Amino acid sequence: MANILESKEKIKQLLLTNKAKFSKEVFDYLNSLIELEFAVTKDYLSKQDREELSKNNIYYQIALYNIYHIIDEILSKLDTIKFVSYEDYPTYSAYEMQGMYKSLSETNSTLFRLIRILYDTNNQENISIINDYYLSCDGVISHEKDLDFQQKNVISSKLHQKLLEAFDLTSIPFCSYQPEYTKDSENKKLNIITKDTKLVRTLPKITFTHELHQGYYTKK
Repeated sequence: MANILESKEKIKQLLLTNKAKFSKEVFDYLNSLIELEFAVTKDYLSKQDREELSKNNIYYQIALYNIYHIIDEILSKLDTIKFVSYEDYPTYSAYEMQGMYKSLSETNSTLFRLIRILYDTNNQENISIINDYYLSCDGVISHEKDLDFQQKNVISSKLHQKLLEAFDLTSIPFCSYQPEYTKDSENKKLNIITKDTKLVRTLPKITFTHELHQGYYTKK
């Protein structure tokens, strides 16, 4: 089982121990991933080589390390305090990163989800990155809640754009899944109707999902 928090030293040693299994080109490529010279999704290998390499459990551990640390670097540059949580579920492992910012409308701080990394799903070597993008919030809404959502939108849109750039995602086709509408009781006066459009990009063993959150507040 892979470990998202494995140290660089251990992964480098793992690669060196198995050096004879790879061509010089592939070995150098994997070493560059560990050094975070570029993202694992960038097209530095042929499609055939990438698909063949994706079957190797060493590649899987290195890919997980590469993805986690590039995302961590992006989050460290956003105007938010990062909070992380890790859960090891029966069918998958999950690493969730949340952001906390001081609300413009309140004296306290607000915590909200930014991105999740799921891996080892059903004991399969795959990695799923789910990016939360707070797109819009309309309807019957207070000035304070509007300011709060604007802050979420600014931070999550910056993260979304940085992900597209760092992982070269704009060159990868995506499938769009139309949202299902859900209604939640927020308080005695308002209902919130939410819809989450999903844009899914798939590579060998790696899936990026962008969840576009939209909310509409209505009177009861």
